[in-house]
Amino acid sequence: MKLRWIALLSLGLATLFGITILSNTNIPGSIGYEKPIYYFFYSDNCPGCRIMEEEVLIDEMVQDVLDSDFVFIRVNTGWDKGLARRYRVYGVPANVFTKPDGTEVARIVGPIGSPGELLEILYQVLDYTED
Repeated sequence: MKLRWIALLSLGLATLFGITILSNTNIPGSIGYEKPIYYFFYSDNCPGCRIMEEEVLIDEMVQDVLDSDFVFIRVNTGWDKGLARRYRVYGVPANVFTKPDGTEVARIVGPIGSPGELLEILYQVLDYTED
């Protein structure tokens, strides 16, 4: 019973802080997503990450493409070191794009400087991952 409460408490705190909990059984690519996956690896004290979040990721056109065509997952490397290790992320920001089955198709380390640049990358990933 105690374990169940801990799990529920962890899930509640994760939801409160905007953290997606991923385990080996629910890592994208293993649960049947049909869209490409965009992992945005960041840390709280990263200036490039803040620029991306404040100027690029909030852009309305970027949001529309992410909402309709991607599974978008923000990964705080301070909280989720396991997923960062799995994708060999050693610096942030890191932008990792995978096919729905989890196969990596693109990686950009460092900030993406403008919404237009990110949109171009997203469209290229979509073209590459279409069957």
